[in-house]
Amino acid sequence: MTLHCVVALFALISSCLATAGPEPGVQCALSPVNASHPVQALMESFTVLSGCASRGTMGRPQEVHVLNLRAADQGPGQRQSEVTLHLNPISSVHIHHKPVVFLLNSPQPLVWHLKTERLAVGVSRLFLVSEGSVVHFSSGNFSLSAETEERNFPHGNEHLLNWARKEYGAVTSFTELKIARNIYIKVGEDQVFPPTCSIGKNFLSLNYLAEYLQPKPAEGCVVSGRPQEKEVHIIELIAPNSNPYSAFQVDIIIDIRPSRKDPELVKNLILILKCKKSVNWVIKSFDVKGNLKVLAPNSIGFGRESERSMIMTKSVRDDIPSTQEKLLRWALDNGYSPVTSYTVAPVANRFHLRLENNEEMRDEEVHTIPPELQILLDPGALPVLDHPPSGEGAARHGGLPFPFPYIPRRGRQDGGKDRLPRPKDPVVPSIQLLPGPREPQEAQGSRDVALSVRCDSEKMLVAVEKDSFQASGYPGLELTLLDPTCKAKTNGTHFILESPLDGCGTRHRRSAPDGVVYYNSIVIQAPPSGDSSGWPDGYEDLESGDNGFPGDVDEGDVALSSRPELVVFNCSLRPARHPSRAQDPPTRNVTFSMDLYTTDLFLAPAQGVFSVAENGHVYVEVSVTKADQELGFAIQTCFISPYSNPDRMSDYTIIENICPKDESVKFYDPKRVHFPIPQAETDKKRFSFVFKPVFNTSLLFLQCELTLCTKREKEPQKLPKCVLPDEACTSLDASMIWAMMQNKKTFTKPLAVIHHEVQFKGPSTKESNPISPPIFHGLDTLTVMGIAFAAFVIGALLTGALWYIYSHTGDSAGRQPVPTSPPASENSSAAHSLGSTQSTPCSSSSAA
Repeated sequence: MTLHCVVALFALISSCLATAGPEPGVQCALSPVNASHPVQALMESFTVLSGCASRGTMGRPQEVHVLNLRAADQGPGQRQSEVTLHLNPISSVHIHHKPVVFLLNSPQPLVWHLKTERLAVGVSRLFLVSEGSVVHFSSGNFSLSAETEERNFPHGNEHLLNWARKEYGAVTSFTELKIARNIYIKVGEDQVFPPTCSIGKNFLSLNYLAEYLQPKPAEGCVVSGRPQEKEVHIIELIAPNSNPYSAFQVDIIIDIRPSRKDPELVKNLILILKCKKSVNWVIKSFDVKGNLKVLAPNSIGFGRESERSMIMTKSVRDDIPSTQEKLLRWALDNGYSPVTSYTVAPVANRFHLRLENNEEMRDEEVHTIPPELQILLDPGALPVLDHPPSGEGAARHGGLPFPFPYIPRRGRQDGGKDRLPRPKDPVVPSIQLLPGPREPQEAQGSRDVALSVRCDSEKMLVAVEKDSFQASGYPGLELTLLDPTCKAKTNGTHFILESPLDGCGTRHRRSAPDGVVYYNSIVIQAPPSGDSSGWPDGYEDLESGDNGFPGDVDEGDVALSSRPELVVFNCSLRPARHPSRAQDPPTRNVTFSMDLYTTDLFLAPAQGVFSVAENGHVYVEVSVTKADQELGFAIQTCFISPYSNPDRMSDYTIIENICPKDESVKFYDPKRVHFPIPQAETDKKRFSFVFKPVFNTSLLFLQCELTLCTKREKEPQKLPKCVLPDEACTSLDASMIWAMMQNKKTFTKPLAVIHHEVQFKGPSTKESNPISPPIFHGLDTLTVMGIAFAAFVIGALLTGALWYIYSHTGDSAGRQPVPTSPPASENSSAAHSLGSTQSTPCSSSSAA
């Protein structure tokens, strides 16, 4: 009986595993996207109908902003009843303190949801709304000083504007717009505004906008509709707008939300995004927990902290192809399968991804249990053994004559309250039929490395001493985080790895009482001598004698160069309970700048794209204008990359951690510039380097990171102490690097590479002379004008002289007596002479 149970159990497990996923050859038949498709394409636009702005209220006790809403073009039964009003100050105002009156006129009763940013609390604000409308405040403190009153407003723009002027004397802004879900108004007054508000039809201002979403046609297919451990969605965009000649980078928003309001939705998502145009993908998630990985050939960004409910990571991949078949094949070849959906849109700038709660998932992997196996897991449904195992193993085996793997059940946590899996009993062996919860674990036999970890609210920084590896005889190591694109930077003493809290494979968990523990792993890998092992997707099986190792080597004895090692690290964060308000951020009154020059005189900075020849010099000047004379700055990192995204590192490094890495770097000593403003000055740093033709492309980018430092011995704002480049090459430690990362500013300058044409000549015994720079023959404007003026004067003088000769020679010829009877020869001679004399003025005039 027991044997039959064992056979039946393994048969069930085999059939379950054999049918655990879709077949790899599923085809995708494109059809127009409807409401049931998980991805919807939209076009987001911001506009108003008419409006105006003025500075007329600057001398008055309050600002007055008027919103006149018109009915939207909607079908019957689709009347909108809610509007979200976003209020924040204009760019010239940091915190808005002035009282404000809002006139919110609408053709139908509305619910106004108020969202505010950087508006001072305790300031009087009055909201006048149409009859039947109400205002809901998102902040309780804001509502304490705000009042709402219903009014019967006049109709028409001019009548409403005149009514507001009569009530309050002047109007700060007037905006007419169709009803929209989101309206963005910036409060504040500016001197550049006109003195009075005069309504115009072509009123365009970034301070007063309404957001409109228009569905756009798209095609797609749902490849895998069955519940999976993860969902893979592919989105292909042909163009972000209808202008085929637009070269500006456009933000494409991916909005991820549950399809319905569920108590909790947990998903593991992979997004593969493709667009041939220059776009920036902005990913936002709301009310969805889990992990999200984004892959795209373009730049990738994430929303604000409130718009990132998932743990997000990104990977910029240049090898992502176009078209449906190639994208699906690429996803399959790179291990991103099965694909859940594919969507292609001709024109869109926003996509909505709506997720179904078809499988409840936690941060750990949860595996479903077939009903047949559920019976076997129940100890009461199994036959009693003659010699049952005792202790904890009995409970785990469930009375079976062999160890059965532990399978977590739904709605049940494996471990304590922190939901971390507890270590299994090492004494009782088990057969791992199904994968258990994966947590980063330190590899067996990994060496002790000297590392230090620092973290703040944005990132983690890990510094590893190089001596830890060199002492073990492992030169030339490559260090990355779990995401292999997050590679280590190096200086003379340390490997430096940096990870955002939501990237590079970093994960987190809650810790009591209100802290968060972030953890990742350092992947230690020697440079491969042949084919790579495919890390991190999985290890390849190593046979005896592979990779130059002798046969019969145990797995634990395999050297580091054949298999990566993992070194786990973590960092705990707790919110500050008593934040200090006395210290302003060090970058508050600081302005950075960077310019490129063609000569070491640093006279006129280059404008636009900087042209540089191969093996030519590039002269760089970076400066900082600040009020604190004890505040300095340093050039932390400079490198040249074929990508405009500064997050993508390059091997062509000019300066790294203040230390010059290129042997052609030369520093100059500029003078300090003092401003007439008291206690304001500009510090400059200048250097040059010889450009090397490392990349085979004509457009490159110089990326430089500047960081603040202090000249004081003790700095309350924890800035690093300023050091010279030679000193930074030997004495820079992890704490200083960490401090520099907190206050850095990145600049990007495009470089146009000029390639010299090489002419091959015959062999010559003489040394060829160096190529002389090209000589441009030409004259400046003043010289040309001088020559033209001189030519004009010379021509006028010549004309006057010839006219003078003509007038005098003509009179004398007319008064000359003619002989009456000259000889025949003299006659002809005289006639010829007279004819010649009379023809002289004509010929002279022609010559003139």
